[in-house]
Amino acid sequence: MSSSDSSFGRDESASLLDRLGEFFADYYREEILQLAQHYPSEQRALSIAYEDVWRFDTDLADDLLAQPDETLGYFEEALSQYDLPIDVDLSGARVRVIDLPDETTYDVGQYRPNDVVNSLVGVRGQVTKRSKRQLRISEAAFECQRCGTLNRVQQAGDDFQEPYECNGCERQGPFTLNDSQSEISDYQLVRLQTLPENAQGTTTDTIDITLSEDLVGEVRPGDRVSANSTIESSLVSDNKPILDLHGQAKSLDRLEVDHEDIDVGSYREEIERIAADDPYTKLVDSIAPSHKGDDLIKEALAYQLFGGVGTDLPDGSSKRGTCHILLIGDPGTGKSSLIRSVSQLVPRSVYVSGKQSTSAGLTAAAVQSDFGGSGEWSLEAGALVESHGGLAAIDELDKMDSDDQSGMLECMSEQQISISKAGINATLPASTTVLAAANPEDGRFDTYSSIAGQVGLNPVLLSRFDLMFTLADSPDEESDREIASHMNATARAGQQIAAGGSVSDDLTESVTPTLDPDLIRAYVAHARTIMPELTDEAAQLIEDEYVSMRMANGGDEDGPIPTTAREVEAVQRLAEASARIRLSERVETEDVNRVIRVWRACLADLGMDPETGQFDADRFETGQTKTQRERNREVKEIIASLEDEAVHGAPRELVLDTATDAGHSESKVEHEIQKLKDQGSLYEPATDHYRTT
Repeated sequence: MSSSDSSFGRDESASLLDRLGEFFADYYREEILQLAQHYPSEQRALSIAYEDVWRFDTDLADDLLAQPDETLGYFEEALSQYDLPIDVDLSGARVRVIDLPDETTYDVGQYRPNDVVNSLVGVRGQVTKRSKRQLRISEAAFECQRCGTLNRVQQAGDDFQEPYECNGCERQGPFTLNDSQSEISDYQLVRLQTLPENAQGTTTDTIDITLSEDLVGEVRPGDRVSANSTIESSLVSDNKPILDLHGQAKSLDRLEVDHEDIDVGSYREEIERIAADDPYTKLVDSIAPSHKGDDLIKEALAYQLFGGVGTDLPDGSSKRGTCHILLIGDPGTGKSSLIRSVSQLVPRSVYVSGKQSTSAGLTAAAVQSDFGGSGEWSLEAGALVESHGGLAAIDELDKMDSDDQSGMLECMSEQQISISKAGINATLPASTTVLAAANPEDGRFDTYSSIAGQVGLNPVLLSRFDLMFTLADSPDEESDREIASHMNATARAGQQIAAGGSVSDDLTESVTPTLDPDLIRAYVAHARTIMPELTDEAAQLIEDEYVSMRMANGGDEDGPIPTTAREVEAVQRLAEASARIRLSERVETEDVNRVIRVWRACLADLGMDPETGQFDADRFETGQTKTQRERNREVKEIIASLEDEAVHGAPRELVLDTATDAGHSESKVEHEIQKLKDQGSLYEPATDHYRTT
């Protein structure tokens, strides 16, 4: 069929309907019968593949793309006339074309507007906003108040169109809208943006897509889809000759862009060779090769890439497989390069620095805007929802908005984010691995201060990280020389590439990853299909290690608690990841021993009370060690006992003398006094005098 034959390409529409009847009989007999059996309560549309149309009639396929509304109208008319063995009227059923060809499918913004307007194309993107479900009038019926004639007006665009004059009496009204005679359908607006991994630069393009009828409610923020849509244009404003594009969705193809979509076949043999020959060292050498040192952290990041096994338990609860890691460090220690490097190895990842630039922040939000209607509330996805099934790399976590903390906690624990505001109640999937970096508020990490206080985060949120590491900027002649030498090599390699040459042999080893990023992605994708199980020996080793750590402080009931049961699950996840690196279906003792080494190093780094040298889980769980908590209590008691010694309360010098006599250092007592003042447990009625509240 050629569009040049006539207004549509056929002289006789009856002939076209006959041809379409043949198409349905040849390709979709069973599907139409299924539709008839479930129409309209359970199913309201028939999905047909573009390739089937092309195989049947290439001209017809061309017309679908060039004149979609008119062509689909013929398809739907032919469907309504299809000879069925049961008495069902399919006159309201829709025909939806799916799986458009690659040459007519584009990432959001990656098309020339003039090439796609008024045609059917696939638009690939991620849903970032969704309006509430509404009703929309597609054809309005107006009743003339003078003669009673019903006048029908097609509605297009955002402006409501009324009749110019009555078709009966030819007068200009007045008219009233007759709802029962108007064509009304479900309506919803979604906003698609360029997929994060395909975005160019720091900004992303967007396009608004209208969903109608059975497509309404089919997607939510964070989903990745190809919206097969007719692209239309409209004026941006009345006083500018600029047209903006928007789409009317004809069907939706879901895009699950994650590890399952990676083609592993061509890498299979190489992956198996790597797994059999020290894969851990190769992975460590391939993560952020421009970042010198911190091999233990890189090993932990390798475990995070491969992940543990997420499972549903018999009691209805679930066990997450995602491994969360936090890097805390001084400025200039390379935290950003590490998390950027890892994010580039994950198919579905989002990198954000500080607070996410949208009003949704890191999680999700109900926001009020003109989207979907004047002043309407809509649901907008943040980075943790957008990276569902992948990784959220969050730099400068310390600058996260406090409102995001509760949502982030739910994501890290429950793998979802709940929103309840302005009539919007939704639960969005967020099975997201979190890799975050934070800077201490005072610029440098203080071993003796609480972790939570230094990075401005809730201790409960900190406790959801499986591993936390510090990157300290401490002068050391040997390591500093190695770092500077490596940075010089990296700079020289970049200069050689910029000059149009190749990296010289003497620099290749120091700046080139051992494993190519595409190979690592295929390796991880293949390994994640393996669901390793704990052997009896590995399970016993985890149990023994946990009990040993619990007794690390001598089992003193009054002493600090070294670790909690939450760490058992963390070790299990990491050990499962280690087994996956070996492509093993069994978690062996070697896997447990590997991750225990990393876990103990993490505890020694951040899980130990620097004053006593004892492991103290409260440093993670509550934000302060048992020693700090007891000193805080004792200082408050000292002030309470001395606050009647003077008119304005306990004198500072007397408090310090009493506390130092009790064994506390003066600097730490002053720190606790400031903390009590910040908490509101203490106030200063006069300079250097204190009273408890």
